[in-house]
Amino acid sequence: MMLADPAPQVRLQAAQRLLVLWHVAREKLWDLAEQVARDEPHTEVLASFLHYVVPRVTWQDVEKCKAIIEIVRARREAIERDDKPGRDKVAEQLGGLTAQLWCWQEEAIALEWLKAWVGDPAAHREFFTSFLSMLRGAFFARYASGEERDAGLAESLTASGNGHSGGVLGSCGRQPCRGHGRNG
Repeated sequence: MMLADPAPQVRLQAAQRLLVLWHVAREKLWDLAEQVARDEPHTEVLASFLHYVVPRVTWQDVEKCKAIIEIVRARREAIERDDKPGRDKVAEQLGGLTAQLWCWQEEAIALEWLKAWVGDPAAHREFFTSFLSMLRGAFFARYASGEERDAGLAESLTASGNGHSGGVLGSCGRQPCRGHGRNG
């Protein structure tokens, strides 16, 4: 199997292309996705999988995606960082997925992930940077499209009179950012 190949480049190509199974062997796709989340030792392969596969199927099966994210979160600290000093690409992808799940899909577990990271913001800076980067578009959406739903999201993210401190996390901590997303 290509996901067990000794060469990370081969596993990378296989992991990035799991979605080809979506219409023909969906259960096999999920089995292989769980295998990548559970067993992949190379951070570049894992980060690429989180970037190319998971966000594209969260709208179709959010429960399975959350389970895959939980597997990666549980083993993230044990994953050897092959990119040595520098960016934690797995953490960056997890931060972006958390933003998608919390602010666009209203999944409460994503708030719990944020709360866990708040305990040590310096150690989790890649999570927060990616999370906030995903929201950047929402801050400026009102200026781009003129759609009422985008203006409402931008206002909910930037409102300061909500009685909470903590900026975006304070705003999102109360309730998911509503009115934006695929069906919003």
